[in-house]
Amino acid sequence: MTHPVISLKPSYNSVIRGCPGLPDTLPRIECQLRVRSNNSLPFKLVKIEIVLKTIEIYFNKNLYSSNNSSFIPFNRPSDPSNGHSDTSNQNISIHYKKNIVLSHPTHDGDDLNNDLIGIDIPLTIGLPDDIKETNYNPKFGKTQTFLDCTVFYTEVGGGSSNKKRNFLYPVNVERYTYLPSPSYFRPINRSNITSPDQKFLISYSIENPCVSMNNDTLKLSISIRLNPFRNNATTPSSNDFDVSTPTLFSTKKKFKSRN
Repeated sequence: MTHPVISLKPSYNSVIRGCPGLPDTLPRIECQLRVRSNNSLPFKLVKIEIVLKTIEIYFNKNLYSSNNSSFIPFNRPSDPSNGHSDTSNQNISIHYKKNIVLSHPTHDGDDLNNDLIGIDIPLTIGLPDDIKETNYNPKFGKTQTFLDCTVFYTEVGGGSSNKKRNFLYPVNVERYTYLPSPSYFRPINRSNITSPDQKFLISYSIENPCVSMNNDTLKLSISIRLNPFRNNATTPSSNDFDVSTPTLFSTKKKFKSRN
């Protein structure tokens, strides 16, 4: 029996781009939905329904009882109540919902012909600022985000009744709500650091060594010069390093991350 097989195109990149919780990074889901025939025979595609939703489940559990049964983390939302998924303590938030219909089916005589053996659909779905982070707590509950895709189809020559196939993909949402404070991560300045062989003096500075919302450029300055006191038996004082010596190497670099 012919039916569609639904999947996401394999990729080395995460389906989530940007940083959820930081609007300036444009957090979004980018992926490619694949629909293929299971036996290379055509089927009629009616529509594709795509839903991005977050499911929050609160465990109805007495924390002070000694006969509590353990809960299985990250059940599917369609699990029955005996699988520890109580719908009365469940909250579903729909972030995105769209029905995709073939806008330009091919013409075969006087009939519209939308027989397919496969189709690829690129998806870009923006993540809201208030999306919940994926987590699980055995005492309180769990939060999961799913990309739910349902394909409605009919078999070629098999009648007009619609059938459907579902594909549920968990999306791991990690919110970047905690940023390092610049007061705790000030620019690093080091002067006259002696090399292990006592031959060189190195001075360097690093600016913006932590992640920020609008500037992720790392600035590095380094200078290397000869150590004029490498043969002295006594340890030189800080004022002795002011002696002018030729600089062997000096450079300034800027490094910026790429998405």
